[in-house]
Amino acid sequence: MPNKMSVVDPEKSIRRNLNSLVKVSSKSVGAYLSANLPTDLTESEYILLGFICLNEGKSTCDIASSMGLAKGTVSETIKSLIGKGFVFAKQSEKDRRRSFVYPTEKAKRRHEDVKACFKDIDNSFEKGITAEERDIFIRVLEKLENNIVEGGKDGQ
Repeated sequence: MPNKMSVVDPEKSIRRNLNSLVKVSSKSVGAYLSANLPTDLTESEYILLGFICLNEGKSTCDIASSMGLAKGTVSETIKSLIGKGFVFAKQSEKDRRRSFVYPTEKAKRRHEDVKACFKDIDNSFEKGITAEERDIFIRVLEKLENNIVEGGKDGQ
C-alpha cells in the first residue's frame, strides 16, 4: 500500500528554495555592506538608523512597535547611536517621560551612503532579469507572504 504522505521533492520546495535564497542574499548583502561602509556601526544600528532617518520624530515605543522589536533593544541601540552622534532625543513638552528621536546631519549623510549601497546591491541582484520577471517575482513573494501570515492565523 503506498504511503499517503507525500514527500516534497527538496529541489522543488518553495520553502527550501526561499530559505537558500535568504541565506545567500543575507550573506552577500552583509559582505557588501561591510566592504563599502564604515564599520563604526553594527548591522542593527544601521537598520535602526535607516528607520529613524525615514521616520523622524518617533518615540522609542513607536519605533519598537513599528519594527517588531523589544522596547529595551531599541532603547539600548538608540543610546548607542546617541553616543556615536547619529541621533538625538527631544523630550516631549506634554509628557516628560516621553521623548522623540531624530537623526543628526551625520546620520543623514550616512543614510545616503547606505541607500547608494543598497541601490548597487539591488542592481546586482536584478542583473539579467526583465522588468516583467521582476514584477512577477514580487507578486509571487507577496502571495507567499500572505499565505504564511494567513497560515499562522489558522494555526497551520
